[in-house]
Amino acid sequence: MESVTERGPAGLVRRTWVGRLAVLGVVSFLVAMLWPPGMAFSTPASGRTRVLAPRYGVPDLGRSLLNPAPGAGSTPALAVHTNVPSPGSTSSQLVGDACTSASNCWAVGTYDNVAGATLNQALHWNGTAWSQATTPNPGGTASGDRSELRRIACPSSTRCWAVGDYKPSGGAQLNQILRWNGTTWSQATTPNPGGTTSSSQNQLLGVYCTSTSNCWAVGAYVNGSGATLNEILRWNGSQWSKVKAPQPGGTSSPDDASELVEVACSSGSNCKAVGVYGNSSGALLNEGLRWNGTKWSTVPMPDPGTTASAAVNLLLSVSCTSATNCWAVGVYIKYDATKAVLNEILHWNGTRWALVKAPHPGLAGNNQGSLLQNVRCTSASNCWAVGEYQNLSAAIVNQALHWNGNTWSLVSTPNPGGTGNSSDSSRLQGVDCSTSSSCWAVGSYKSGSNTLNEALRWKGGSWSVG
Repeated sequence: MESVTERGPAGLVRRTWVGRLAVLGVVSFLVAMLWPPGMAFSTPASGRTRVLAPRYGVPDLGRSLLNPAPGAGSTPALAVHTNVPSPGSTSSQLVGDACTSASNCWAVGTYDNVAGATLNQALHWNGTAWSQATTPNPGGTASGDRSELRRIACPSSTRCWAVGDYKPSGGAQLNQILRWNGTTWSQATTPNPGGTTSSSQNQLLGVYCTSTSNCWAVGAYVNGSGATLNEILRWNGSQWSKVKAPQPGGTSSPDDASELVEVACSSGSNCKAVGVYGNSSGALLNEGLRWNGTKWSTVPMPDPGTTASAAVNLLLSVSCTSATNCWAVGVYIKYDATKAVLNEILHWNGTRWALVKAPHPGLAGNNQGSLLQNVRCTSASNCWAVGEYQNLSAAIVNQALHWNGNTWSLVSTPNPGGTGNSSDSSRLQGVDCSTSSSCWAVGSYKSGSNTLNEALRWKGGSWSVG
């Protein structure tokens, strides 16, 4: 099989066994998952590159699952985001949000400037309107420079942490943590366990705080052997430090891979972290870790996509309301001739994780289907999971599922990117709620050749354009 090293506009530089994936026909799935909305894929021979994980194709948060073939043209968007700034020259994308009240929310992501750099983006909701806040861009602002924010947590109205990574053109890929003190955003000092030389690779994908003096950030880094490893950092009120993490995917070679995507806690001594790792047969498996107040340990996880060679199971988000109630969401590929891409929802009851029945609104054909990117719960009987799916017209449309304490159901959402054909695209990537009747879901949508910020608002009765 052919080993390939490639790089995308975000994420760790990784390797995969292309031949093995091609046998199962999931290469296009992985390419679409890893390539951002609004940016066409091209092969290494053409000079463009993409993000790939060691052997397995571990995806980056914020990357799209579904990438239909170009259509004849986009249908007009019926919902217009007049209240959501899109600062990018051609691309603006929101991937995470956090709310402390109905009048205080933050949404983070990226945008591109006219020079060709990818920059941090932070928007603030004051109860009336969204506005852009000034953020540092440690990766620089010149062509090829990159700074990306992926998730945000706010333990109070005057204290937030936003995490991601940055990479000056030609430099190392380093962890990024920004701090909001109620007035300004500033860069915090962070460990980089993958090193800081020009070839080093570090990345933070999720963050959660139980208080202003206790926060967790998770992601991945590449060690000296070329393995991609789980990364866990902790804030103790004074500094961020690295915490020992299990590595179920191995640590000894570039073929070994473990990556944590998100973390959530019900208390300071009870946390869950989820992600993905690869086994020796080349399968992508769900990863679950548990913090008991002293150490992190692995927890057995269901793998609805099976554990067979080249199977695909990915957990992308987790939310907990108590030590006995957590939800994790993501995606898996059905291990049969259909290769359908399906929503994945797991529930933690205090003892074990179990697969829960989920709606699958998307087309169920080869490399088509539904994906859940993020989940948030305000109580045991109120949760939202958001993502995207491909409709009967082959458009990529917003997906919002609601848990009422008994079942998950699909709830109607606006689709500002249109719904009429395969050129139309609206994608939700983050959701947060300050109460059961006050939520924001964020993402991006296509408008012509541009990708714009998307924010939908829930006020207890329906989703509307923010």
